[in-house]
Amino acid sequence: MEDRSLAITDLGAPGFSGRALSPQALVAVMDGHGGPGTAEWLRDNLAAEVRAHLGRVAQEVRQLQVYPSTATLLLNFICVAALSAAFATADQKLLLEAQVTSSGSCLTGALVIGARLYVFNVGDSRTLLCRAGALQLATRDHKPDAPAEWDRISEAGGIVLHGRVMGELAVSRAFGDFHLKDPLRLPPEHPRRSPAPLAGGYPQGLTDRWALLQKEAAEGGEEEEPLWQSPLVIPTPEITVAALTDQDEFILLACDGLFDVTTNEEAVEAACSSLRTEGGNDFVAHACETLATRCVVS
Repeated sequence: MEDRSLAITDLGAPGFSGRALSPQALVAVMDGHGGPGTAEWLRDNLAAEVRAHLGRVAQEVRQLQVYPSTATLLLNFICVAALSAAFATADQKLLLEAQVTSSGSCLTGALVIGARLYVFNVGDSRTLLCRAGALQLATRDHKPDAPAEWDRISEAGGIVLHGRVMGELAVSRAFGDFHLKDPLRLPPEHPRRSPAPLAGGYPQGLTDRWALLQKEAAEGGEEEEPLWQSPLVIPTPEITVAALTDQDEFILLACDGLFDVTTNEEAVEAACSSLRTEGGNDFVAHACETLATRCVVS
């Protein structure tokens, strides 16, 4: 198993006190690939990064009372920026401090600040919000063949083959996977410092460029240039903001395996059925069991 999860009822971010800003609850699911290292690191460290970055914008948040007419809009903007910055910092620390270079992880989840819900996604795991017994909100998958992702990867100097980044990774956003971000930052002996082998080989132009850069560096004593003009795979989250209501029943977090065999609506309907059947806290275990069984049977 390469998947991990975290659930924190209150981050206790410095400066985020008062009814409108408390608690700051964080829940997330990490869908690891290539080993559990990245998912484990995120489970153990992501919450601290989110807490720290929220603390850094606390003064700006406290000043929002001066602008009551736009306070909600500004709060959302500030918190989305802080969350995005926390993810970028976490990805940098993952390489520099943890030395996790061979694995990667998708991530999805939600940050609740008072009565505001910030749903985030990196990769193809999903978070769903159920309101009044129906699907209200769902994250969007980050697939390499999506037009916007395809264009970004191409502009960075990469290619999408068979729906995968460089014919290898089936998601266009993830933590880790540094050989598809800046392979020259990996240790020289790392097997993925140069492009991973592809069945049938890479396009000749890409192979020749890599060989030329290495040859010039060896002959001229200069530092090697990055293979990509910018990372092909990024940890940038897509964040959706919603105001919580009395009709909100639950959020459902799951890896892509569930959605390979069921739709968002079907997943919410199954969880709602468990809620009506079991009631109380038992419905969570029952809903998870029901959805897991559906995956296995399908």
